[in-house]
Amino acid sequence: MLKILNENWIKKESILFYNFVKENSIFIIPFLFFSFLAYRIPLTQLTLSIDEEKAMFSDSISNDWVSQGRFGIILIKWFFNYWYVNSITAAFLGVFCLAVSGLIWAYQLNSVLSENIDKKKYAASSLLAILLFFTFPAYAENMGFSIMNFELGIGWILTSLSVVLVFKGLVKNSGKSYILTGIVFLMLCISIYQSFLPVFILGMIASFLIHAVSSQKDDVKINVKEVVVYVFKFSLVGIMSLVMYKLIDKIIGFYIPPSGYISNFFAWNVNDIGGSILKLLSNFKQIVVGDIVYGSLMILFGFIFSLIVLMIYIYKFFSDKENRGKNTVVLLLVLVLAATPFLMPILLGAPVPIRVNLNFSLFVAIAWFLLYCSVKNKGLKFLLILLVLWGSFYQSLAVSRLFYSDYNRYEEDKGLAAQLNDRISTLAADENSTYPVVYIGQHTQEARPNIIKQEVLGYSFFEWDGGNPIRMRNFMNSLGYEFLEPSSVQIEEGKKLSLDMPSWPASGSVAVKKEMIIVKLSEDPSNYALNLVNDPERKIEKSAFSHIGFTNMTYNYAMREFKETSKGIKIVSTDADPQASFSLNTVAEKDSFDYIRLIIESDTEGDLQLFLAEEEGMYSGRFNGTVLLKKGVNVIYCDRQRLMREVKSMRIDPPDNSTITLKSIEFYK
Repeated sequence: MLKILNENWIKKESILFYNFVKENSIFIIPFLFFSFLAYRIPLTQLTLSIDEEKAMFSDSISNDWVSQGRFGIILIKWFFNYWYVNSITAAFLGVFCLAVSGLIWAYQLNSVLSENIDKKKYAASSLLAILLFFTFPAYAENMGFSIMNFELGIGWILTSLSVVLVFKGLVKNSGKSYILTGIVFLMLCISIYQSFLPVFILGMIASFLIHAVSSQKDDVKINVKEVVVYVFKFSLVGIMSLVMYKLIDKIIGFYIPPSGYISNFFAWNVNDIGGSILKLLSNFKQIVVGDIVYGSLMILFGFIFSLIVLMIYIYKFFSDKENRGKNTVVLLLVLVLAATPFLMPILLGAPVPIRVNLNFSLFVAIAWFLLYCSVKNKGLKFLLILLVLWGSFYQSLAVSRLFYSDYNRYEEDKGLAAQLNDRISTLAADENSTYPVVYIGQHTQEARPNIIKQEVLGYSFFEWDGGNPIRMRNFMNSLGYEFLEPSSVQIEEGKKLSLDMPSWPASGSVAVKKEMIIVKLSEDPSNYALNLVNDPERKIEKSAFSHIGFTNMTYNYAMREFKETSKGIKIVSTDADPQASFSLNTVAEKDSFDYIRLIIESDTEGDLQLFLAEEEGMYSGRFNGTVLLKKGVNVIYCDRQRLMREVKSMRIDPPDNSTITLKSIEFYK
């Protein structure tokens, strides 16, 4: 450690970075412009983000982070005494750290260029490229957790520094102190957020790739062997950092046991491999075309940039025999670079949340800079500059819209909380003042134009987790609406008592029952689900009182064939949501039957969905269930739904692309 300090590398790199920023200080203007355009709302409007309500009223959130292997967050909060601040301060610190990290990435892109070219000519382009990183919409999802803004920003800074130091130590022979410090920084990054490790890998691959692309004929020869050695060395750095992190995490685990939160993301060992691969490929396609991350069109451009570079070097591979080794290296690294955005889901075996995959923001910036370095035509370079400015503007508007949506969500949440408080307070007066409040169901805010709901941003506290009473209560408390907390027994009792209550905002949706104040925000869908069982071995102990004849039948366009045969109704379906409806000869009133039996013969295995309707042909999200059909004869039993008043008709949705024969439908008492 003393040797590291004696080499004074900190002063050396600080001077180089300072000079880089000073010489290009004019580019502070676009950084400020896009900062205001993209992040003005969280920088000026107070909100409450998801998990922030837990931090306000729970002492366990620190242990939660540590149990998830993110002890670095606690270290930062302890060092800065940053346990809880308002969202505006959090947003400012997060944006500031992200901007600093962007400057370091720009410095790295410029410093890895070959020594035989004029790096000053590329300084401006490296800073422009980082605007794509700084404004990438997916980062808004990370900022949706305002209690982690600052920590994630520090993680970005440490990750960029680790790439700078390790690359210079391995390629520029700057000394072991660079590599050792890079290992420590990377370990700290992983302890803040494990997803920074793939970012480090992307940064190291991109650094060597840009170094290779910018090298001239008189530079030191670059070949496949050299890149293999480089990959081995920086992989060793990553492994050493990971081992160091794991050792510390293991020691901490003796005091705060791990929660298994991170291990739950691993899917290779629990899912079918073939199915996992198909699911990943489908997810990758959605990401590339912009269906997953709102405003992420530049991801597609990033792959287009990479493809163009690939085509350029395929041509050079055949036309420039003297530099075939270098061109081979570039071709291989471009292919690897294009795969790095998918590194996290590939390692885990399943699609990951937007906030977890941090690589895309850096990938689009690097892909643009790589193409800019690969083309020589000044006209093309100018077009690329216009494109990066347009892309940054496009992304900034997307980020702004996401935060605008979340600000509206918060304002609506406050309005709903005030209305609930009025009704609860009225009931809680006098003799009911000691009654706990039980929240049932969820309140989903209505869709409106210009309001985006993605992964975190835009979702109400009253709809998280399908209706989480703890989050609701903490949010109400954050506004000063404090009521007594119910016990687990009272919560279960409240669910039963709420069955005959109307849902919010109807009169009676907030009521006093058995020394509790029950707030019914919505119906619980599970209360209305049909219990379906496929059991051919089940013995019939009761007699059928109603046999449905095959009359009054309707079916939709997704049927290739629908006809009555001597064996029953033959249904041949397509893959476009097939449906067949049957009316009852006699209305089955409440308590007039115990279960329904359907006998169905199928040529394939797949899910069959059954709907029951209280009004003729009026099917909804209520009173339906799904059962697995097996190849051959199936005997399906459906228990009477206790909340149904009567059954007038039923609908069957057979498996897609199947042939089934509906032999009989009978009601038993």
